[in-house]
Amino acid sequence: MKNVIKLTTVIALFIATTINAANVKLGLTPNAAKTLTFSLNNIKQETTIKLIDAEGNMIYTEGITAKEAYIKRFDLGKLEKGNFYLEVENELRVITYDLELGDTDVVIKKRKEKSKPVFREKGSIVFLNLLNLEKKTIRIKVVDSLDRVVFEETVKDEAIVEKVFNFEDAFEDKYTLIVSDNKETYYKNISIK
Repeated sequence: MKNVIKLTTVIALFIATTINAANVKLGLTPNAAKTLTFSLNNIKQETTIKLIDAEGNMIYTEGITAKEAYIKRFDLGKLEKGNFYLEVENELRVITYDLELGDTDVVIKKRKEKSKPVFREKGSIVFLNLLNLEKKTIRIKVVDSLDRVVFEETVKDEAIVEKVFNFEDAFEDKYTLIVSDNKETYYKNISIK
């Protein structure tokens, strides 16, 4: 069992991912049972860190703004054994680590990454970009303030979804751009005056 824990520790210490030019590392802390070390370098945009239990209860949350480096040590020794999730989110993506807390150890089971749509406004034009590597079916809809559908499209089998919405000739109103797949929905509010 000690060899498995040591091997898991060594492997986990080398897990590194990227979240919009920020270097994210999550690893087990050597010689410290049930302890995780999380580090984030070169943070360019607001990032939120959450520790969530299997029932969806928030155990810890923190917002981080632009910094060169951030390190946080999570001592999970007082938590009951079970499954937990460490979620790192910024405006472009969400990275989720599945954690299994045992009697004396923590195992990093899986890492999942989801891209979020990027909305960029230039005057009355809105650009939508979404990295869709799983090629999920994406539904795009624009509704006005009375929930009337102004635009609707379904995109299938596209790894990169790019759309431009021109509101130059639109009536004065508040519009909502809705982007969804089967699991997640994202909104962008646009006000035309």
